[in-house]
Amino acid sequence: MIATLARWRSRVQIPPGPRDREPLKRGLRARWARDWERLRNLDVKGRILRLGLELRDRVSPRTLYYYLRFLCRLELLCEEHGITIDDVDEASRLVKWLPGWLVRSGSPGYHHYCRLYRLPEPRFEVRWDKRAVLPRLPPIETFQAALAVPRSLKWRAYLRLLYETGARPQEALHLRVRDLNLREGYVILGTAKGSGWLRSRRLPISPRLQAMLRELIKNRGPDDPVFPRRHAPGLPARYNEAERLMRVHIRPALEAAGLETEGLTLYAFRHLYASRLYAETGDLLLVARSLGHRDVKTTTRYIHLQPGSPRRYEVRHLPLEAADEIAELLSQGWEVALKTESRVWLRRPRWP
Repeated sequence: MIATLARWRSRVQIPPGPRDREPLKRGLRARWARDWERLRNLDVKGRILRLGLELRDRVSPRTLYYYLRFLCRLELLCEEHGITIDDVDEASRLVKWLPGWLVRSGSPGYHHYCRLYRLPEPRFEVRWDKRAVLPRLPPIETFQAALAVPRSLKWRAYLRLLYETGARPQEALHLRVRDLNLREGYVILGTAKGSGWLRSRRLPISPRLQAMLRELIKNRGPDDPVFPRRHAPGLPARYNEAERLMRVHIRPALEAAGLETEGLTLYAFRHLYASRLYAETGDLLLVARSLGHRDVKTTTRYIHLQPGSPRRYEVRHLPLEAADEIAELLSQGWEVALKTESRVWLRRPRWP
């Protein structure tokens, strides 16, 4: 293979250098050597090698790896049907049988291949599904049983806080004592997130959780963490500690009790809170404000509607260009529930 690469280097007049073999070490020799060795058409193999040498300074090694791996997998699929990737129309119809992640990452390499060898531009018969996949939530009985599994008061209070407020797992771990107002019964959320600081929000908590937190923060200063690290009380607990508790202790205990645990994660408590709040109030903006979302469209991914629950509102959606019709519905008592760049959703209570 190295001899073939050297021959192609001389034919395309590429000066030798340390970067020549760097992308190929990650792809051809390490990760997909089996696919490469299974290729029987030597002409196509030489063409793919030349494309890799042409793109080695234009794309990152990881991107080049996906490009070349996609071409190898596509050529193997074409060989099974008696064609090559040079038959662009026939090869494009076979792309739908490749894994979706490989098509998304490596299909631009086929466009570069066709442009380099002056072949027709490929058109893939692939339908891209960009919808976010909703996690599957277990029954509410599973969440309620999970609250009593931990032996430590710290972790019992932590899970109940997620259950009652829908806080992000990291957001709850970084709570300080000053963020609690146990006299009035609320907690202040709104710590830093990966996308930046969020607006703070106050959420009520139950008397039971207030008693647990009051016992937990006894003799602590206002800047101390509510859920401290085991061997470093001045630092908040790590996320992997909470995740390990869920994976090693809580899920096995619930499975032994015969409860369904598929989809039970720390973040699933946030989805459960959003679904329950929306079922009780029917107010999407309230749910978004309680979760700390900047965009209501993000909130819609957190709401899991139950098939047996009755609809509280009638909903209609119209394009923004229909200003007269929207104004007429608003005069009839409809209200705006959600607005995007192109459409607006209106709702009206089904029962007075």
